Amino acid sequence: MHWSAIDEFSGTLAREMFEDVGIYTVVQGTLTAGTNYDLTVEPGTFSINPALITLNANNQNKTYGGMDPELTYQITSGSLFGNDSFTGSLSRMAGEDVGNYPILLGDLSAGGNYFITYIEGIFSINPAVLTVSIDPEIQFIFEDQPLPAINYNIAGFVNGETQSVLNSLNYSVSPNYNNQPGTYTITPVATASNYTMTYISGLLYVNPDGPGTKHIIPKVICVDPLPAGSAFGFLARFEYTNNNNSDVFIPVGEDNFFTSTGAYDAINQPELFLAGGGYFEVPFDGSDLTWTVASYNHKGQKAAQGSSASSSSPSCSKTSEVEDDLAFTNYENEIKAYPNPATDKVSIMLTEALSTVTSDDIRVFDIMGSVCKVKAITAANGLVQIDLSGMNSGLYFIYIGNNETKEMVRVIKH
Repeated sequence: MHWSAIDEFSGTLAREMFEDVGIYTVVQGTLTAGTNYDLTVEPGTFSINPALITLNANNQNKTYGGMDPELTYQITSGSLFGNDSFTGSLSRMAGEDVGNYPILLGDLSAGGNYFITYIEGIFSINPAVLTVSIDPEIQFIFEDQPLPAINYNIAGFVNGETQSVLNSLNYSVSPNYNNQPGTYTITPVATASNYTMTYISGLLYVNPDGPGTKHIIPKVICVDPLPAGSAFGFLARFEYTNNNNSDVFIPVGEDNFFTSTGAYDAINQPELFLAGGGYFEVPFDGSDLTWTVASYNHKGQKAAQGSSASSSSPSCSKTSEVEDDLAFTNYENEIKAYPNPATDKVSIMLTEALSTVTSDDIRVFDIMGSVCKVKAITAANGLVQIDLSGMNSGLYFIYIGNNETKEMVRVIKH
């Protein structure tokens, strides 16, 4: 065959008109060299290969006993074309116990025209939370008695599970119980597969009733009228003395109660009597109001003592110089505070028995029996100076004591 320099091809080859992945035949199509040539085209092949897509599964988690969230993914390389879309969904390795499970491709597919490179994710099942508390939260016994039976309240089980799934359930006592009076913390300790624990400790008060035990002494301090429009007409301020070395717990009831012919609100009535003493207030209508507390002495004898308030009780603001009414011990001289009422600094002349006290021997309480932080306390040469300038107006109680004697003085802060 002779080819003329001016002859040329025209037209194009053709292939089978399909777009899916596969191998297709390439044919002559419209390709020609003109009428002077008899053109023969050997068929070729045209391959369409899968598009490449990389998928990353997103890590997921749930809490033991919960529902699985939707398993999701993201395309990190490649893309779908036209109206193509994914079908199916990811899956994860079976299991419901706490742990990590791979997230699998499952039946997720983009069709035969794509090749998916899949990167697994992690599906984590986290422990559920059990709240274990001592029930009841507060208990009390007397010295030399054995520990009471300890009961628990456990909340948070899932899947219908109960305490039977616990691997262990016990408690610890701090400090170690030695049959002596004091306050002990009881903390539950438990373990269980698929759960973590949150603990709510209880308190065990061990009351004294052996040698050296002293009665709790309740006393009315004073009564003030309340402003017009108040729910009650008067406010009674009570105090108690606890000369034991440990706190004493007396629940509200037959050994710790109020009586009155009128109306009152004893919501702040103490059950825990702090060593040394404390204070609280009771709004009432002015009718006789009696607080009675029954406690033990060193012979193990229980006796009740009461103190009554009424609208005719001494006013809290009647005098400008407050004397120490609370008899911790016998003493020869009274301590006095001046100025009283005070606006900032108050000075207290000490008795000879208290002349050696330091600032560590002085505490200031508010009417609720809480220890107050004051700006400065100085004690030197038989004189105590306390700075009350940063405190709210009201009635405060200043305790001063050493190994030999204790005194208390009431101060009104304006």
